[in-house]
Amino acid sequence: MKKVEIIENILIFISIFSIWPVIFNWPGKGYRFIMLFFLIVLVGVLVNRGKRFQRLLRKLREEMRNEYEKFTK
Repeated sequence: MKKVEIIENILIFISIFSIWPVIFNWPGKGYRFIMLFFLIVLVGVLVNRGKRFQRLLRKLREEMRNEYEKFTK
């Protein structure tokens, strides 16, 4: 696992924990801003993982095409 993936996983867990103060109805308006911040972070993680997945798909398609060309020759 790459460093970026580990950091993304840590951010996801922190984001999940940022929801609990609101679930438990703890007083404080700062929790809403923290949740909004982590929502933006999660969108960034989603975009980053989506790009990485697209690169992987492109690479797999290219490998499949190369193998097909070898097989048909």
